[in-house]
Amino acid sequence: MSANLLVPASRMDRTARLVSLVGSPPILGTLYFLWLAYEDGPLAYDAVSISWALMLCLPTLFLLAAVHRGSIASSEMTELAERRRFLPVALLFAAATLSTAMVLQFPLPVQISVVGMALWVFLGAILSQFWKVSLHVSGTVGVFWLSVAFFGLPALWLVWLPPAVAWSRLRLHRHDAWQVAGGALLGTVCAFAAFYAFLR
Repeated sequence: MSANLLVPASRMDRTARLVSLVGSPPILGTLYFLWLAYEDGPLAYDAVSISWALMLCLPTLFLLAAVHRGSIASSEMTELAERRRFLPVALLFAAATLSTAMVLQFPLPVQISVVGMALWVFLGAILSQFWKVSLHVSGTVGVFWLSVAFFGLPALWLVWLPPAVAWSRLRLHRHDAWQVAGGALLGTVCAFAAFYAFLR
């Protein structure tokens, strides 16, 4: 990896890194859960807190610990082999979150969100066996569709975010155009499949 990727030389590169950071699954997922808790009120606080801890917080801590130990080079997981080491762990946490949400009968928006995220981790783990699909883009697109469905018109301002994150991943040479397009499709499929599972 070149030094230019590690220390961006231009304003465009710095902007791309910032956009990519905001679009990273842990950060964007946390912002989404905060918005969900705000919109659904006190009845959803416990469900959102548990879902956030199991689905996002603990896997992220595991990833950071793996980076610290040196078993994974960076939190970007630029190599497929690194994804293959991390995503099965994320899948276990996703299964635990999904089971908890169903057993405790979390509010419907939280359940749908958890199903969509669990499906995203599952399909992402399968695809990452042979293809480095963009998880940043897929997560951003999925969160966009979930936000529009739950929050309505106020969420439409997020329409800029998926293309911005896609641009950042291409600008930083983390993915090619096909991996970015595949990520957009993956996020759309997961969000709509989660709604279909509950609303059919």
